Amino acid sequence: MKRKEMHGLGLVVVSLALVVALIGTVGYIVFQSDEDLKLSQEQAKEIAESKFNEVKAQTEPVECEELWRDPKAMVGTPSLVRTVDEKPFYWKVPVVLNEKVIGFIDVKMNEKIPRYGCMGCLYSPYYDPHNVDNCPSTVTISTIEEAKEIAKNITDKYRDAVVSEPIYVYDDTGCCSGEAWMLKIEKDGKIISRAFVSGYYAYEKLLSEEETRSVGGLIVAFAQDAEQGEINSTLRKIDFDSINYSWKYIDWMSQKYYVEIPKSRVDDVKFLYNDGFQELNRTLYYTEGDVKEKEGIYIIFLEGEASLEEAKEILNKHNVELREIKWVYIRWSPAAISENVAKKWGEYLELENRTLRVYLDYYE
Repeated sequence: MKRKEMHGLGLVVVSLALVVALIGTVGYIVFQSDEDLKLSQEQAKEIAESKFNEVKAQTEPVECEELWRDPKAMVGTPSLVRTVDEKPFYWKVPVVLNEKVIGFIDVKMNEKIPRYGCMGCLYSPYYDPHNVDNCPSTVTISTIEEAKEIAKNITDKYRDAVVSEPIYVYDDTGCCSGEAWMLKIEKDGKIISRAFVSGYYAYEKLLSEEETRSVGGLIVAFAQDAEQGEINSTLRKIDFDSINYSWKYIDWMSQKYYVEIPKSRVDDVKFLYNDGFQELNRTLYYTEGDVKEKEGIYIIFLEGEASLEEAKEILNKHNVELREIKWVYIRWSPAAISENVAKKWGEYLELENRTLRVYLDYYE
């Protein structure tokens, strides 16, 4: 969707290990000591080496993982990824071949491995093992110095402010979720904005941005069997302060499927764990923000290249029913709504029985 941003509401993160997305954005940062650090750099490397050796031992490695079996391939120095508020989040461990980063292994502070995979540089757009020379020398794609240079189109606007050194973080605060270098922009000892550099792309998040943004509509995930009448009934409950609105079905959201796992079955559903089977890892996946708890059930939103039939076949093996999301776009007329009001309506919607998830559709 062009010229707009989307943001999720009310997500509950649960302690489930996550399946592997094949290609991910990656990052590098020099280790910093921290009182909140529960897992040391050395411990993270040992855990990553164990996973690295496990992948190498596969009799039928998946595409780029064949490069991990090269005698010269090795696990590099772990790099700390922080949250936007600078708390330790996880270690990013590079897989290196001929001084080029060809893959990564993420190790969380609880010693779990939520993700591992190969760098996008090996694909152009299809996998080619000869693309190793195109891979970066650091797992962050851009270095600290490069990040500072790339961010100048943002930081140069603040001549009278102090710009921090880049910190590598996982930014989940807006449209550009993912790993990025973060540069804090401060004035009179207070943060007034943040610049982020993801790969070679820079974007900005003003501290006051959430107070000033307008929302043009809501994007709502309804349950597979929600009928048109039920959707109308659900929306009438919200009332929308008597503002005129219309809604329609949409098919352009990347997440098309979901599963519901009762808490009582969590230990039985093996694909929820890091050592799950490979088919799910490669064609159907989710991230930590795609797990939501509602009324004693874990709802997991899935995306990937698997067709509906392929996805059903994968999950049927584990006695898990795959369901299709019924996406609906709600538009207000004639004007946009303030973010605070839109959030309130979104939160009300998420409490309804037939709704699964709500996004705000921001105007730039």
